[in-house]
Amino acid sequence: MKIFVSYSWINEKPDSNVLQFVANLRSNGYNAICDVIITQQETAIHFTEMMAEQLRTSDKVIVVLSKKYKQRADSFVGGVVSEYRYIIEDIKKEKQKYILVTFDKDRSIVTPDFLNGCEILVLDINDVMQDALLHKLNNTGSHQFPPVNPQKIKPQLKLVTDKLNFGGPHVGCYDIGIRFNGTDETLIKFKNSISNEIQAVSTYDESQNIIGFSLYNNEPKDINQIYVLIYEVIEKCKIQNVDFTHEIKLI
Repeated sequence: MKIFVSYSWINEKPDSNVLQFVANLRSNGYNAICDVIITQQETAIHFTEMMAEQLRTSDKVIVVLSKKYKQRADSFVGGVVSEYRYIIEDIKKEKQKYILVTFDKDRSIVTPDFLNGCEILVLDINDVMQDALLHKLNNTGSHQFPPVNPQKIKPQLKLVTDKLNFGGPHVGCYDIGIRFNGTDETLIKFKNSISNEIQAVSTYDESQNIIGFSLYNNEPKDINQIYVLIYEVIEKCKIQNVDFTHEIKLI
């Protein structure tokens, strides 16, 4: 992985903090380079072409923001301008490439106008190998979350129905008629999936085809709990157009 460090010179000289930063990265196993390293390898380098090449081909680009960088970027003067124009367009597309950092504790005085709102890491020049920077260089998050469990927990259902027209408590043994359209396979799956707490007795049409069930709970149970059990099976079997065919009856 190649890391290019972009910055602004100060008083016509390379920023010593940036050179120390690059040295720290390299000492800790990161292939970081900056303009000074590259210019020492050629005697007549074309700076604009060199910067464009490094921005385009590097895996990561660390932009070190400073007061001088902001001044030149906002006024569009100096050597920063061409790379700054490239960065503000490319950063929109390359979501994992650019890392904005500063050695100044006050981000507001080093952030160019077009980079306002972007995340900027504040680094200590004496301790630059901070976890926040290392996570960004390695595309890892600082917090590891578990994968999404496919078996999501669901809220309890409390059914409101016009068929609850009997008096007395809601706890008891009930006869609930249910009818739906489906293949024999679906009907059998429904019957086999129903809770052991509920007995499913098949109902037939004139041709002796199963068209539904009479459902009985063996032990006294709250009517809403019974409906929760029934609807869980209906959802599991992916049954549609369910019709409760007759009044709920206490038995």
